Formats: sequence, C-alpha cells, structure tokens
Amino acid sequence: MRKKNRMKLKKAEEILSREKQRQRNAFLNIATALTLTTLIGLSIIALAPVRKSNTVSSDLESESN
Repeated sequence: MRKKNRMKLKKAEEILSREKQRQRNAFLNIATALTLTTLIGLSIIALAPVRKSNTVSSDLESESN
C-alpha cells in the first residue's frame, strides 16, 4: 500500500512539475512577444521620416520677411 501511495505521489509531483514548466514557458513567450513588439514599434518610430510642419515653416518665412 505504501509503495502504491509513493508512486501516486511521485506521479502527482511530475504532473505538477510539468504544469509549472508550462506556466514558465507561457510567461516567457508573452514577455518575448511584448519585448519584440516594443522594439519593432520603437524602430518604426525611429526610422519614420521627420515631416516638416507647414505652420513652423510659414512662421519662419514671415519672420524673415
């Protein structure tokens, strides 16, 4: 009987260990996805062309005249 209980306990510990590992993997996958999304977003912002504002340039032209 004790041997049977030990085997059940060992099996339960293995299942719990696998579930914990799955949760860690899911967390790492989410963290990786968020990091990559952030890096891509920042890269797009950094590489976006700087647009010249018409209001600023017209203000500068009126001051120079």
